[in-house]
Amino acid sequence: MPSTTIITQSSLNLQLLPKLVGGCEKPNFIINTNNAIKLPYVVQLIILDHCMSDSILSRKWKLSLSLVSWSFHTMVSKLFHKLRYRALDDIACHLNSRFSVLKSINSIKAIDSSLDTLKFVNIDLTNLTQLTIKSDITVSTLQLAGHIHSLTSLSLLNPVDSADTIVSFLNQLCRINDNSDDQSNPIEYLEIQNIMIGNWQSIVDFMFKKRASLRHLVLGIIDSGGLDLLMKNLTPLDFRQLETIDIWARGDMAAFGKHVSTFPSLRSLNLSRCNQFNSLEQSLQGNQTITRLSLPQIQSPLEFRYKGDIEQWISSMPTLSYLKLSPIYLMDNNSNSSNSNSNSNNQCNIKLNVNELELEPFNSNSIDSNNQLQLSSDSNIKHLKLSFTGLERKYNKMLCQFISHNKCLRKLTCDYSDELLHSLYINTSIESLYFLNVPRSKLATIMNNIQQNNKSIRSIFIPMIAIDDTPSDFNEFKYCPSSKSYYFFREINL
Repeated sequence: MPSTTIITQSSLNLQLLPKLVGGCEKPNFIINTNNAIKLPYVVQLIILDHCMSDSILSRKWKLSLSLVSWSFHTMVSKLFHKLRYRALDDIACHLNSRFSVLKSINSIKAIDSSLDTLKFVNIDLTNLTQLTIKSDITVSTLQLAGHIHSLTSLSLLNPVDSADTIVSFLNQLCRINDNSDDQSNPIEYLEIQNIMIGNWQSIVDFMFKKRASLRHLVLGIIDSGGLDLLMKNLTPLDFRQLETIDIWARGDMAAFGKHVSTFPSLRSLNLSRCNQFNSLEQSLQGNQTITRLSLPQIQSPLEFRYKGDIEQWISSMPTLSYLKLSPIYLMDNNSNSSNSNSNSNNQCNIKLNVNELELEPFNSNSIDSNNQLQLSSDSNIKHLKLSFTGLERKYNKMLCQFISHNKCLRKLTCDYSDELLHSLYINTSIESLYFLNVPRSKLATIMNNIQQNNKSIRSIFIPMIAIDDTPSDFNEFKYCPSSKSYYFFREINL
């Protein structure tokens, strides 16, 4: 066992220790008279590992741990793997320094600067597993691709690059163009965005070469010809392990929906950027594998062509846990007398049994004042996310009624409104509250009202832009410093 190291309270937030060491045996902390703690080396490593993977703690705070001592610097260097940069000046003077913690990089995200930057620094690309390029693919970039051998995640996001340039880069990753079973760079995640038209055959050929490892596929703006080619080559027999399909396409999406529903390992299907198609419910009816589903986005009732029973259709997919859709799927237009009777049986009190429901943005001005949100308060939804304000302002009564009376909700993500805040006083099940937007100077009102009127909420997230002054504790709610957003948690006396 290596010798123990002394960690002072100023170096490590002791309030986080019970959480960070969770899952491991409780260490035997020794508190000495100079207010320091002696921890075994292995416990230090466990704590640092949890710190690096914590989604709440800020990147700046994580980096500050390397300043505790040189031994800490060495440990943090082994755990800090991601490099994200915009320009050469941001990184060139740091990566070659002994003080840099980026010693074992396995993830690179180039935003506004090409990979040519890497020629000026000492980085070993042989262990690179994740690569995101949101910049031009140059000749030097193509040369660097020849040094990458272990890539498992690739994202090409630049709208300027032509399909031929992207194909050249992909071929460099494959090394041997005529080898369909190439084993270099076993890519599991492939994302290619913003291709309007181009050589789709070469891109599909690259996908076929990686069919043994490819599990997650994200493609943006595919023309009808590319979509037909994709369906012809992307078959369940060859891509049996494909788990995620996220596509933005133009063409016969009904045929595509029917096609992808046959993939045996499909877990996530995102069609939110596609046009709605009539046979969607038929292609996915009774699916036994999909756990996450995002339906085509609808901006107004004029685009809505679904005529079935949404509750029955969703319930026919027993594995579904996440559902993203337009609120128009859950509305009943009573202003249309010819349809009111036929729709009332199907659309009234829709009960959805999914863990997470996200309602997409839509054009609220296109909705008649007689529309009603028909979401039953008996729905078994644990997380409700409202990623817009239109529905809240126009249908506050319906939303507040659902939030007030639903007993399954555990987390609510929404914009702040006085009506929604009052609905929380009645609800006794929500434990986590995540505000997307809060008016300035409203923080004290929110915290005090929740503290007095709701005892079930344990944590509250506030966007940084909503707070002018330095945040502080609010009685029962304690502010968590060093977090990426303003995070408050409630102390519980057990």
